Amino acid sequence: MPHKATTYVNSLEQRTYKNEIKSEVYKPTYATDQKDTLIKNVIFLIGDGNGLNQISSAVLANGGELTLSQLKSIGFLKTQSSDDFTTDSAAAGHRFSHWHQDLQ
Repeated sequence: MPHKATTYVNSLEQRTYKNEIKSEVYKPTYATDQKDTLIKNVIFLIGDGNGLNQISSAVLANGGELTLSQLKSIGFLKTQSSDDFTTDSAAAGHRFSHWHQDLQ
């Protein structure tokens, strides 16, 4: 079995990828933070299928920063279907988009 570890380590260079292209990171000014005004819009981003591992990998691949990592407020939500371990994307998106109607 140790020979498999050697084979793995020796072939690692051929099986890895290093990102050479960095995405520009938007840096918000937060000029409207703490203002006593009515909120007009909320931008709701759904990273379908991504979690902390994917976000961390993207940050590392982009030189340590993403626009997502510049946000002051970020939330995470775990959903689960009533009859399966994984929630279907369409069902989850529908729930998010109709939450106010469902509360009434």
